[in-house]
Amino acid sequence: MTSLYVRALSLILVFSMTPALGQQAASWAENYQSGLKSLYRHDYMQTEIFLTRALESAEVLGKENSKVATTLNTFGELYEQKFNFDMAEKSFKRAIDILEHTETGTGPALALSLANLAHLYSNQGKYVMAEPLYKRSLAIRQQRLGQMHPHVALSLENLASVYSLQGKFDLAEPLFVQALSIDQKVLPAAHPNTTSLLKNIIWFYCRQGKHQLAEPYVYKVLALTHKAGSPGDPSFVALLNQLAGSYFGQGKYSQAAAIGVWVLEMIRSSGTFGPSEVTATLFNLATAYDAGKEYKRAERFYTEAIKAGRTANLPKERTCAYLKAYSKLLRKTDRADEALRVEALQANAKVISTESTVHAQQ
Repeated sequence: MTSLYVRALSLILVFSMTPALGQQAASWAENYQSGLKSLYRHDYMQTEIFLTRALESAEVLGKENSKVATTLNTFGELYEQKFNFDMAEKSFKRAIDILEHTETGTGPALALSLANLAHLYSNQGKYVMAEPLYKRSLAIRQQRLGQMHPHVALSLENLASVYSLQGKFDLAEPLFVQALSIDQKVLPAAHPNTTSLLKNIIWFYCRQGKHQLAEPYVYKVLALTHKAGSPGDPSFVALLNQLAGSYFGQGKYSQAAAIGVWVLEMIRSSGTFGPSEVTATLFNLATAYDAGKEYKRAERFYTEAIKAGRTANLPKERTCAYLKAYSKLLRKTDRADEALRVEALQANAKVISTESTVHAQQ
């Protein structure tokens, strides 16, 4: 689910402000920006130091003003990232209370604060508490920003996601469609918001087992990430593997293989996946081609998986499984002599695996 956090609000200085107050405003801006930079680096200790200084400066200007609310919002984000949900909730609620008095309940900053608190509740599974907050945030944005604004699309997506998580699929679907329509009209094609929304739509359909409806969105995301040169994130790779597995189970081997090719390219271009994931993907791709009777392609990926598994020193049980599948392929293609050699390797791997297990138990 897309999270909405205040990154920076405009500094509104009163022209009649005294030099001392002006100095406090400047101190707030400097410390607040330093706090944001530290938060982006996940340096939580420095973030707390800078935000505490910023809050002190902001409160000199008045206990209830937008700078105090802005700082509290970022404190809420800090606490949420540290899994201190109680303090995050208190920070967001205090920011909302201030903004309700300073913006008469209709300002964009209030919409952000409401979304922040809703996001916090949603992450804790408190969907019933999150839903009205997202609705109110959406209403404010629609009123102040108009219907065709990226922030309205984000609010629609957030509300749709909360509906989906509660199983309210009929309510969620039109909101996802509306949000995507807005993003496609007002944002660049490869904008991160659009990519994130497409992934959420894919999850939405896959959760219901509607893989056929998810498929066109999968290819949109793949095209966007490929065009942007972006490596796949682990959650999306897991989703693609789930979708490929679904196609394989339905006997749609060519579709499973096509997605497998994308997965392999994504994990190889990313630094977040290890040899185990690479070899597993190679083997899955080989089995998809094998089941689809594309034996030459299957053989290529079986041999790659076996070689990669040996290089990575993976468990011998996996190597045995790869060798067994490869030997079966060789027999299906009337290459019995080659199959015997592979089966000998398999038997040797089994012996090594058994000996390793015995030594580990002694």
